[in-house]
Amino acid sequence: MAMILDAFVSRFAELLVELVEKEVDMLLGVPGEIKKLQNKLRMISKVLADAERRRINDGAIDDWLKQLKDVMYDADDILDLCHIESNKCSEGSSSSSSACFPFSLLYCFRKPLLAHEIGTKIRELNLKLEEISMGRSEFNLQISSPDKQEVTSQKSRKTSPVVEIDIVGSEIEEHTRSLVDSLIKDDGRRNVLIFAIVGAGGIGKSTLAKRIYNDRRIEEGFSVKKWVCVSQDFDDINLLKDIYDGTKDDLAGDQSKSSLEPKVESSLGGKKLFLVLDDVWTAKVWCDLLCNTLKSCAAGSRILVTTRNEQIAKQMMAVNTHHVNKLSLEDSWLLLCKKMVLTGEEGEIQHLKDIGMEIVKKCDGLPLAIKAVAGVLCTKERTGRAWNGVLESTAWTTSGLPEEVKGALYLSYEDLPSYLKQCFIYCSLFPEDHRILMGTITELWIAEGFVKAEGSSTMEETANEYYRELIMRNLLQPYDQYVCQMHDLLHCLARYLAQDESSVVSKVPEVGSSNGPMKLRRVFVSNVHEVGTNGPMMEIADALVKKGHIEDSNMEHEAHV
Repeated sequence: MAMILDAFVSRFAELLVELVEKEVDMLLGVPGEIKKLQNKLRMISKVLADAERRRINDGAIDDWLKQLKDVMYDADDILDLCHIESNKCSEGSSSSSSACFPFSLLYCFRKPLLAHEIGTKIRELNLKLEEISMGRSEFNLQISSPDKQEVTSQKSRKTSPVVEIDIVGSEIEEHTRSLVDSLIKDDGRRNVLIFAIVGAGGIGKSTLAKRIYNDRRIEEGFSVKKWVCVSQDFDDINLLKDIYDGTKDDLAGDQSKSSLEPKVESSLGGKKLFLVLDDVWTAKVWCDLLCNTLKSCAAGSRILVTTRNEQIAKQMMAVNTHHVNKLSLEDSWLLLCKKMVLTGEEGEIQHLKDIGMEIVKKCDGLPLAIKAVAGVLCTKERTGRAWNGVLESTAWTTSGLPEEVKGALYLSYEDLPSYLKQCFIYCSLFPEDHRILMGTITELWIAEGFVKAEGSSTMEETANEYYRELIMRNLLQPYDQYVCQMHDLLHCLARYLAQDESSVVSKVPEVGSSNGPMKLRRVFVSNVHEVGTNGPMMEIADALVKKGHIEDSNMEHEAHV
């Protein structure tokens, strides 16, 4: 659920405290309504954590939360209206530079029409909440203790290092060496040859491909190296632009396949190419798009494909298919240890090996699952009781998730404090395999109101800590110091949790194309020229709009429409 209700309710309740103290309800002509709203939210907030935990397995609770979410978005709209009017008042004031939100808001509330409008909305909000509140009693929701998890998580943010250690065991070294040997071998054939790495999602196909891609012999043996993330809904135009060997400015006016193909073919003609096509879901990317375009490459050119489906490798006529196996139980434990501790500190968790082995057994030898669980354990005390709590969590067996999303990944999400849940889900607005700039995503979190400064820290410093904690928990993968990516399985989970509120599309007509009432609050459109002032975009509260090719811009823009 894109709006994490307990986080929003907490922020909204804080504002109400100040409004009650200043008796704003009298100014609005709705005496007692703000206090009533405050009390309702206080009661509901006590059971929200339990409700959000149980919603995936219980359709009735899920429906109840959706109703509550819609009402809270109405509350969010009231806040937006207040902020807009407050800014107007500040701009018209001679002391606008020093005017704060509550002061200018109180001044604005003295306008009869505005006070009546907001007062009416608050009264309607209370009526809706009254009806929703009556329905919660039938679910036997448990009251959750406040902020316990946040305390642990905040401590981890101040002390946990950000390290990227993904390799365990000797097999991957042997497989890298063997595959590089095959890739650079000159067998006399002139055509481009395809090699494939096949395995389940999260098993480490891309990790192996990256080691091959960065191998010194590959660097020396090919004149052009390219890495392209294909993904399920790849776009022909953007993929061709990624493969083009030249400056992107050369292709600025090319937005059709027919105009791009000859330019890509010419740019690579006679060059020995090593191309990685990562996360391929259909053989069409080769058979229908690249086969003819890359025929002009020099003899010895190679394409390395990673895919979950061996049939795709066969359809692409791969001459060599390597299967990535699951980690052994011992290697799984070794990876867990490496992701949790600094070198030389392994002894700190060795006394927990018995429980740890039971935990990694549930990860089924998948490195991504093991790393996600390591991120959970990093925030826990290193005691048998704390680790046993993770082992026995009901999140492991959560039903209703997308088929490819394992319980370990949902466990890692469920363990997040509410302020990080909303930040994690927000990342689903970016397309799959997108490189996300730290400065961009943290600014967007702040703009959304997700960030609450702690102590003497600024909003920016706190947002950066949020970012680092998601890295530490292995829910975002560092690409470099200031750029990250989200693994496609984690992206799938985040998209699933945000599916009724957010969407990623390449063209505006795709917005609202599904059946049913439109509930979208945010949409990412990859082409800014597609965004107009009419049609479905007018029904969406927020839009992330990006011009041209997704990798070209250093900054996403948020527009309110």
